[in-house]
Amino acid sequence: MAAILTFAACIVGCPAPEPEVDLLAIADEQCLNQQWDAAVDTLRDHLIMFPDDAGAHFLLGRAHAALGHLVIAEGEFETALAYFVANDRQNHLPRFEDPQYFELINHVELCKVYQRQFLILFDLGADKGALRDRVQHWAQSLRDAREVNPEAPELEVFERLLFQARTILKELPAGPRSPDAPNVVPLTS
Repeated sequence: MAAILTFAACIVGCPAPEPEVDLLAIADEQCLNQQWDAAVDTLRDHLIMFPDDAGAHFLLGRAHAALGHLVIAEGEFETALAYFVANDRQNHLPRFEDPQYFELINHVELCKVYQRQFLILFDLGADKGALRDRVQHWAQSLRDAREVNPEAPELEVFERLLFQARTILKELPAGPRSPDAPNVVPLTS
């Protein structure tokens, strides 16, 4: 009887429970609307509660890449892939429900990060060793993407760009680059 009275009292006087906020859905929408700073904040809040959410790490990688934080983006995409594998190839982003596509898109995003890092390092006059490191990471991400889906058409562009970067790398002298050396990489897709 006491339980019935308590239940009745709650129906009349207790506030309704607040609906759970889906921070991942909010962050996904923020990314789609290119609200990168807001997405970073929302994803950090989400990851406090769900630190092994592969989809959240992927979105955080995208946001940081868009903001130019390439080292952080690289780490987030790698973390997304690690949690994706550890969590039996699951992610919580409805628009990436196909596990194969989610894995592929993480590798593609890593290729983009490595390409941008290569271009920035070249523009800054980095030595051949630093450039070679980015090319090797880029090539490995491309191989990983090809293992997921050898027929993915977006990979052809990265193959061509990687070939061009390797060609430029072969033509560079070892050691520090001359201050008079051109600092524009003519990579074209």
